[in-house]
Amino acid sequence: GARGLCYSEVDMSLNGGNGDVTTKNVQLVTPVAEKLTAVRHANGVDVWVIVHGWNNNEFNVYAVTSAGINNVPVVSSTGLVHGGLFSNAHGYMKASPDAQKIACAIRGLRQAELFDLNNITGQISNPVTINFTPQIYGLEFSPDNRYLYVGTTTNPAEIFQYDITAGNPAAIVASGQSIGTIP
Repeated sequence: GARGLCYSEVDMSLNGGNGDVTTKNVQLVTPVAEKLTAVRHANGVDVWVIVHGWNNNEFNVYAVTSAGINNVPVVSSTGLVHGGLFSNAHGYMKASPDAQKIACAIRGLRQAELFDLNNITGQISNPVTINFTPQIYGLEFSPDNRYLYVGTTTNPAEIFQYDITAGNPAAIVASGQSIGTIP
């Protein structure tokens, strides 16, 4: 929403080792959708914090290092615009275990998107859009990075599986199959 993405810092050496807030509610970007995730950087030490903007198609990717947060994001304009109806702000954003893919569920648009993530530069690219009839909300990758799972908001909820190694975008979309329901 309008508050955007903010961060606070806690210094654990203060207050007798209990910690204390030293910096509070520093705004990085606004407005944003609820999509937020973090991914270990390719260097194995730093972290990328990834958020999706609101009323645009921008991913803002922030490097978090031992020096702190880089307030200048890597911005990737790709994929669908997340905007309009409030329900279009809703839905998960997840990274694959190998940090090579990002996926977003856009509840109101009834679409999921799969992207490539360059874990060295923070760039996000190559959107693959998957359409659904019911609204969706949750999604997750398999531990072996091969499958993307997407859950509907219907009652019962239905789980779909996509083979993200199937090749081109059409093959990935065509690989989709319902694998079960949750009452």
